[in-house]
Amino acid sequence: MLQMANVVKHKTPRAVTLRGGCACKVAFSRKALDLNCYGVRKFQSKTSCRDGRIVVRAESTAKDDRDQNAGNKLNRYKVTLSKPLGVVLEEDRSGSIYVAELIPDGNAIKSGLIREGDRLISTSGYVYTTEAEYQGNQVRGGERLVTLNVKGESFNTVMAAIGSHPGHVKVQLELERGLE
Repeated sequence: MLQMANVVKHKTPRAVTLRGGCACKVAFSRKALDLNCYGVRKFQSKTSCRDGRIVVRAESTAKDDRDQNAGNKLNRYKVTLSKPLGVVLEEDRSGSIYVAELIPDGNAIKSGLIREGDRLISTSGYVYTTEAEYQGNQVRGGERLVTLNVKGESFNTVMAAIGSHPGHVKVQLELERGLE
């Protein structure tokens, strides 16, 4: 069963708000939820997101422990991507978040750096530092790009950080890959 916090199942499509503030029309079915919005949005280990489409999958057949490369040399790298990212991220049972799939013609493939199986180490997040009320209106005091280390964070927190970027702000990802 698909578990989606912040989404209420209805018999007819309705507008809902997912974490990250994207208002989308959702068409419910047993196999897929089709979201008409950009970017990476909420999904869990039995689902994946493809630039606005959440696809329900069977349990991941990936190895449970992505830390199998602990004895091998690892290659860390950083990449900066515009949204939509063009990457499907999944969480394995050990809690590691990794690249499960690259979307053809997506920004991740165009970068030439990211490969399937690469593990996410950190991501940037976009935060508003303060809010004040000015003549009855809420005014944002400042905006800041912060780095979130993924280890120990929930999958939902990481997806919220990636989804927090406005369209004009690029997402910074740090990933690692085991050297063959």
